[in-house]
Amino acid sequence: MKPFTDIVLGGDLTEAQAYEMVRRGPEAAVFALLQLAKRVAELERQLGNSSPTASSGMKPSDEKPPVQGGSKPPG
Repeated sequence: MKPFTDIVLGGDLTEAQAYEMVRRGPEAAVFALLQLAKRVAELERQLGNSSPTASSGMKPSDEKPPVQGGSKPPG
């Protein structure tokens, strides 16, 4: 049987395996959640904020398109 971290991080976690982890105690479940959070953070850093769903407030200003100036009103 593969170690739980390999199963969880590999994306092969089944419902039965998740229940087995919880049965082993809260420490095992907390450990798995922390490992998952760490992996998600690593993947987000690799992707950056280039997601098409990222709001403009989440993107650095140097990655935003330049603002098109409108015409000024007469006067």
